[in-house]
Amino acid sequence: MKVEYTVEYNGNQTKMSDLVPAIKKAITERGIKLKDVKLTNVYFQPENNKTFVVAVLADGSEIDFAL
Repeated sequence: MKVEYTVEYNGNQTKMSDLVPAIKKAITERGIKLKDVKLTNVYFQPENNKTFVVAVLADGSEIDFAL
């Protein structure tokens, strides 16, 4: 089963499937290999169309950024 997660707010739609490639790109642009990411927390604020990401690495450290 495939699930598509979409947030609709104030007439705008944002699909998680559109965010995932951008998140992966942002992580690798920071010199981090995706295999070294243990957990990625994504916080989407529809009122300002901002996405905030906290990636927990295998060594326990974290990186955070906004898209």
